[in-house]
Amino acid sequence: MESNENTQTPVASQVAPAADNKQKSSAGLIIALVIVSVIAAGGIGFGIYGMLQGLQKNQKILELQTQLSIALDSLGQVTDIDDVDDIEPVDDNSLISNTTWIASDGSEAVFTETEINWYKDAENHSDNYYSGTYEFYIGEDAIDYITQDLSEYGITKSELKTLFDKNPEYSKDNFVVFDIRYDEFIMDGEEQVVAKPLVPWYGFILDDNTYLDVANMNTGTYYKFTKSE
Repeated sequence: MESNENTQTPVASQVAPAADNKQKSSAGLIIALVIVSVIAAGGIGFGIYGMLQGLQKNQKILELQTQLSIALDSLGQVTDIDDVDDIEPVDDNSLISNTTWIASDGSEAVFTETEINWYKDAENHSDNYYSGTYEFYIGEDAIDYITQDLSEYGITKSELKTLFDKNPEYSKDNFVVFDIRYDEFIMDGEEQVVAKPLVPWYGFILDDNTYLDVANMNTGTYYKFTKSE
């Protein structure tokens, strides 16, 4: 885990994990880099656990922007999408409600019908965790939500279409966006202030809805979640 000066982040590592045998790291990198290019202009946000400083260095941001340019160039020219009337997106938590997911850093996210608890240690649910509520969107609703309700992040339908067109596994049908609104943060047995409680994520749900390949839209951090049996 990264640290903020001498304080470790309470739950999750903020470094993109190494590629595994699922061969999904390249798409995840592009997802994260698209977001980083957007937040670079306005500053790095709080993220899911906050306390990030490494990505705030100008040199690092420039390096990420260079990687983004190379990644998007490799995908080819983006095709424009005709403007359509805004449609109110509808959230659907049923796909992940009452499920448990293990993150790539070993932490555990437990979803009820409307709430989430994210624990640093799956074996310890009494300390080092975040809790709050969530909304989950998939498919067209996810596209509408991220481009309309989250328009300040600058993700466009053209960028998303490029991802969908270049890899059939990453399609609009399994494209997901979910908001987490944290209202409690416990670290080392003490309640902490949640500086920026709204944390949106986007990416894809794969492998018969058992694998989440997503990025934090506030930090650009890439995560892989596997559904627990």
